[in-house]
Amino acid sequence: MRTAVYAAKPGQGTTVAAVLLALEVARQPDGPDRVVLADFAGGIDDLIPPQRSSAGIAEWLAGDRTAAGLDSLVEPLDGRLGLLRSGRGPWPNPEGGAAAVLAGWLAEQHIVIDAGTLAADPHTGGTPAQKLAREIALQAEQRILVTQPCRLALIRAASGAPLPAPDTVVVVSQPDRRLSTEDIERAVGRPIAATIPWSSHIAAAADAGELQAVDLARLTDPAPRMPAEGQCAGE
Repeated sequence: MRTAVYAAKPGQGTTVAAVLLALEVARQPDGPDRVVLADFAGGIDDLIPPQRSSAGIAEWLAGDRTAAGLDSLVEPLDGRLGLLRSGRGPWPNPEGGAAAVLAGWLAEQHIVIDAGTLAADPHTGGTPAQKLAREIALQAEQRILVTQPCRLALIRAASGAPLPAPDTVVVVSQPDRRLSTEDIERAVGRPIAATIPWSSHIAAAADAGELQAVDLARLTDPAPRMPAEGQCAGE
């Protein structure tokens, strides 16, 4: 089960949403044996600093390029949750079938992919990481658009292509914003699955580099949830 989490505009809270979603799934009593959080956007190291090595997909693309190599890079985080980091420095262009190996490995995982802000032009725009993130998002069984009640972000999301069409939306709330949940659903044309409230608990955990230890029960709204396999969000 692949779930891609992405935004139409930078600064929408995609990484926080991806971490909270992965935590929620990994902590379910009847959840999968392992949940992997994959960083395709390069921002997770700031919220969850490396405990052993910051090696990740960048190093894998430059060297090993085997499925076993990807498994060896998954860092245990919280119970059944593991993290595949982005790695150090820019990603090289995938060569020698590396993209196919990565896509095949991801397809075998119960995985939450932080795809970040996807490139505006899928053919010429963006870095190798952004282009690959977009392709992986298109292949994912579940696509979640993360947005704040931000007019510009909604304009970009509502424009559709070349962004992958989302299955559902997660809203990162902000105080004093005039746009309502109905405005957001109407603009994007998809249902809102969850709202992540502004929370001093989340802010403190992020500042301390301990977002993986956040207590989801302290949030006033439900954390984002991954639909059961085969179920579409909003059903």
